[in-house]
Amino acid sequence: MIQIKQNYQELIRQFQNVSHEDYAHFERKKQVLLQISKASNKGMAIYDIHLNEYTLLHWQFDAEYLFQKEFTDMESLQALLHPDDIQYVQQTKQKVLSFMKKLSENELKHHKLIYECRMRNKNGSYQRFLHQYMVLELDKVGELWLLLLLLDPVTGKETETPPRGMMIMDCMNRTMKVSHNETCFTPREVEILQLLARGYESSRIAKKLFISKNTVDNHRRNILSKTQTENTTQALMYSRIIGVI
Repeated sequence: MIQIKQNYQELIRQFQNVSHEDYAHFERKKQVLLQISKASNKGMAIYDIHLNEYTLLHWQFDAEYLFQKEFTDMESLQALLHPDDIQYVQQTKQKVLSFMKKLSENELKHHKLIYECRMRNKNGSYQRFLHQYMVLELDKVGELWLLLLLLDPVTGKETETPPRGMMIMDCMNRTMKVSHNETCFTPREVEILQLLARGYESSRIAKKLFISKNTVDNHRRNILSKTQTENTTQALMYSRIIGVI
């Protein structure tokens, strides 16, 4: 009974910080986000921390991935997750919420969580997907209210390997505040990715950076390993999705 009363009091407190007018105002913004999602063919959802639920705006990928489908609750979305990844996803969200609570109101606006997990496709097999969460709206007292989820399929190696770690990026300067060593690019790897995106080959990159071609090729192999992709094209797509290049 005490726990129920505490939960009720917390819910009342949250709704004092977000009014019905705030929700009505955000409904108009959702239409803009919907158009952006359609134009970019990017999965997009809103997570309401106060209500503890998702409001999916748009979700449509190629047939080999997922059908267009709408979800309004966490259980429906979690039903697509690989069973072994569910606990990891929940723990990751808790970690990022704890991290974000330490940030100032201004800092909250330009940080994002990046992690990878496996989701079931129409054939019943599991595909790698990148999840990126950013703060969309704060409530009246500057606390987290709405998070924007961007969802992208990852083209690369099919793997049953569990996710290897999360990243929290400062989008202002594209630096990692929290990361896993097996997934985070080094500054040199970012340099090489940027040059690869401009069409440079290894020999030209080596001359520009004053390093050997063998060193460049080693960095390229590390990039493929960190992104779990099979070639440079796939690695560049992965890097663009998370905003490194």
